[in-house]
Amino acid sequence: FQAVFDIERLTSPSRRTFARRALSSRGVAATEGFETPGLAVKRNLGIALRSDHLMTSGSVTLGYELAIQNGNSASDAANDNDALAYSAALFATVSESIWVFGAGRYNRRNEGELPFRRTEDDFEAAAGLRIERAPIRATAQVLGRRTRFPTTGGPVRNAFGAHAEALVTVPGLSWLEAGYRYSILEPSDLMPANRVQEHTVGANISWPAVRGMLQINATHAIEQQGRALDNSRIEAVVQVSL
Repeated sequence: FQAVFDIERLTSPSRRTFARRALSSRGVAATEGFETPGLAVKRNLGIALRSDHLMTSGSVTLGYELAIQNGNSASDAANDNDALAYSAALFATVSESIWVFGAGRYNRRNEGELPFRRTEDDFEAAAGLRIERAPIRATAQVLGRRTRFPTTGGPVRNAFGAHAEALVTVPGLSWLEAGYRYSILEPSDLMPANRVQEHTVGANISWPAVRGMLQINATHAIEQQGRALDNSRIEAVVQVSL
């Protein structure tokens, strides 16, 4: 299952405001520049205790999740060591149109091959907000990761990412939405000039008769001087719900 940690991975493709997940969540693919993993938590095997209605007060409903996972991707039945990943999250729904959450996670990982296998400890945190109140859909999120290296005694590595986006239904054209997203990813403060930023504008064209939608995005990527490539691009995705 997908732990409550990354708002982008918790949003189904049919409800995403843009064609692709935000840079801070998905990272940089090999075809988009210097390949860099995102800060999202992948789907893991494990167990969770979760409630969407822990407590209600007026228009606010509070929920929580406590999860233990194997710390590997969903395709692995076991983890890479005898340690587990632990996460906790609190989230609230306000007036059925606003959803906000905060989460923390700890995961001990093993990297490399023997005899150079080493242990790395990830301490992760996330906070996000989603608003769906016609004619606006908006999302904002901050992700952070602090990695310690107890085996090698190396310096602590910090990473962060964030994005903010908004999509508005064009007045008089219920089938057309237009929006903008800003996203930033700093994968490591131990490496110089590795920060990436993206400015994305997009349009969603709905076709209710076939439950279809066309998403068109134009992205301007900005990398730091000395490590910059021409990665600006136009992307399009067609979705049909059967």
